[in-house]
Amino acid sequence: MSKQKSSSSSSKTNGTKDKETLKPSKSSASIQRRTTAPPIVQNVILVWLDEKMDEKGNSFWRNAIAEFRHEINTIHTFTESDPCVLFLSKHMDEKICLIISGTLGQKIIPTIYNMSQVYSILIFCDNKKEFKRWAKNWTKIFGVFTHSADLAKALEEIVDICEQDSIGINLLSMNDVDAAKRDEDQMPFSFVYPSILKEILLTISFDDQRLDEFIDYCRGAFNKNDQALHTMKEFKRTYKEKTPIEWFAQNSLLYSMINRALRLLDLQLLMKLDFFLIDLHRQIEQLSAEQYRNHDNEQSVTFYRGQGLSKADFDRLAKLKGGFMSLNNFLFANTDSKEPLNIARDAAENPDLIGVLFHISANPSKAVGPFASISKVISLQSSDDNILLSMFTIFRIGKMKQIDGNNRLWQIDLTLATNDDSEIRIPAAYANENTNPNSKGWGRLGIVLIKMSELEKARQVYKTMLEQTSDGQQRAGIYHQLGWIEDRQGHHEQSISFYKKALEVSLKSLPADHPDLAMSYNNIGLVYYTKGDYSKALSAHQKALAIRQKTLPANHPDLAMSNNNIGMVHVNMENYAKAASFCERAVQIGMQALPPNHIHLQHYREHFDLVKKKL
Repeated sequence: MSKQKSSSSSSKTNGTKDKETLKPSKSSASIQRRTTAPPIVQNVILVWLDEKMDEKGNSFWRNAIAEFRHEINTIHTFTESDPCVLFLSKHMDEKICLIISGTLGQKIIPTIYNMSQVYSILIFCDNKKEFKRWAKNWTKIFGVFTHSADLAKALEEIVDICEQDSIGINLLSMNDVDAAKRDEDQMPFSFVYPSILKEILLTISFDDQRLDEFIDYCRGAFNKNDQALHTMKEFKRTYKEKTPIEWFAQNSLLYSMINRALRLLDLQLLMKLDFFLIDLHRQIEQLSAEQYRNHDNEQSVTFYRGQGLSKADFDRLAKLKGGFMSLNNFLFANTDSKEPLNIARDAAENPDLIGVLFHISANPSKAVGPFASISKVISLQSSDDNILLSMFTIFRIGKMKQIDGNNRLWQIDLTLATNDDSEIRIPAAYANENTNPNSKGWGRLGIVLIKMSELEKARQVYKTMLEQTSDGQQRAGIYHQLGWIEDRQGHHEQSISFYKKALEVSLKSLPADHPDLAMSYNNIGLVYYTKGDYSKALSAHQKALAIRQKTLPANHPDLAMSNNNIGMVHVNMENYAKAASFCERAVQIGMQALPPNHIHLQHYREHFDLVKKKL
């Protein structure tokens, strides 16, 4: 059986290479459950364990949770230790702030203390003096508190610290570079992917509707957080009254959402924030052009950034001198090292982190990623000149040295990559070579992800695209892609459902004999064939053939495909005489339409030979 490829004129943007199938797969369809919980939109989530917790029956707990939600939107509460520990162990990619009673803390902190996802611990109790003495032995314990208001202030400080340390890091060794020069497919996906994201993101244009869609998303994400809802309502109302840099620096909620989206490359969140990411990048780009217009091409500028790195990220980084590092997030930096060094020193106190002072050298005239001084745009607490670097900036890794002889505190020299670094052109080239470089929008990313076999990420792209468009033909194309992805993952019922939705939408706007309808019928038939439901497969393929016979030249390769597909259905139904007729016709058309060594023609001949042996 042959999977249908979409033509360049088709509204369906199928960028996949399809295979031929002889025997049906017997795997059953698997159904994935979709969570209805509000999405996590910050880097920190709050877990509160207290045996006295009573949200429904006691207003103290309800009021405290509402107060804490002003700082951390996602809150999970527990009254028993075991479910809490299980929850912590399952959320390894999160940064968790844990509030715990003193008594339970003494019991479970030894168990959970070395979990890297447990970022900070706060003790909430009646006897501060007793537990404060014990807490000194555990450096992750941020403090001991007896009043919820003090806890709320501490949470605000923890969120600020965590955001500083929460960046997405992607590394590329020189061995990886050498391998990619020989074969671009050897370039690590983790390094290629962010660059492709940026390449595609910057081709998208938006209207005011995208801001409305983002606010609608926030209503669901912050449905229990009145303060956040008010903040985002004001963001919408006054968006054009401030610059993107002002919003990024002053709106802590927006800042947290952007940091999480970029750190985890959370596609759903990225696609909701895309309009702002581009606005912010463009402003940095504009400021950089203005500030460095007359800059000496050979002169570099220097600035510093302090933060904590996980031990795993630091160990990988330490091995890659001369290689490259891509940082996903928009990054603040300073022209003076004093404040960044203090941040690095504080990070080194966390047993899960290594304190790092990035010493950054950049040539504004040659740097691939833009950066700019923002001190004249916005006033920040620091008295130094503040620098803002755009997202997905790539650096070459230089020397590393300990600071003050402390093996948990390091300076790492970085140089912003330039156009002279040919190695970093590979990701952009990959995006251009594997999609139409003139195409725009998130659909282009979906095609790249499918070609890179990142089907779950591609599914996220198309699902979110579906939410963002009401155009019938665009929705039909998206349904088509989702059907293809579900089929590849063995979810046959979901695949058929999406293909039928594509067909249903197309029938409303296209004539009954349009080639796109033939494609939908063809793919529905292929999935039924894989399921072993041959009567439905035959019906779908017959409809595809009827349209193609009516609209295509007699020697078109799609006619060969449809005849072959019908022939193979008849084989499995043991209708060998009918199968021979259709398979022979597939070979005859294929010989006129395809090169002699084409893989499809070879398959058609093999299938015809198989049928002849059955007669």
